[in-house]
Amino acid sequence: MGMIVRGQSRCHLCDRIMGLFQRVTGFPAILGSDHPLHHFSDAIMHKACFDAHPDAQRMRGLYDRWLRVVDGRPRDLKSLEEIHAWEREAFGKLYAEEGFAVHPTS
Repeated sequence: MGMIVRGQSRCHLCDRIMGLFQRVTGFPAILGSDHPLHHFSDAIMHKACFDAHPDAQRMRGLYDRWLRVVDGRPRDLKSLEEIHAWEREAFGKLYAEEGFAVHPTS
């Protein structure tokens, strides 16, 4: 996820400075550049700007589904190969639903 320096960082949506007392929100890099919601991926923005965006609900839904996949990771995976195999399968389903053939960061 992007880094914020209050009073210096700019909102990804409106390009205005994010003030010291303004509410902000952001997302980790979960989408490839060819996804229609990629502008939210790895971005920080004013919460008000995000809430007012026409794609906010769709991004919230996608992120919630992504978190459920992450939270469902088996904790007994021992090797990197096991972890990667699980990721390919679990995220493959999610991204297939979103129109990707594979995980966008693969």
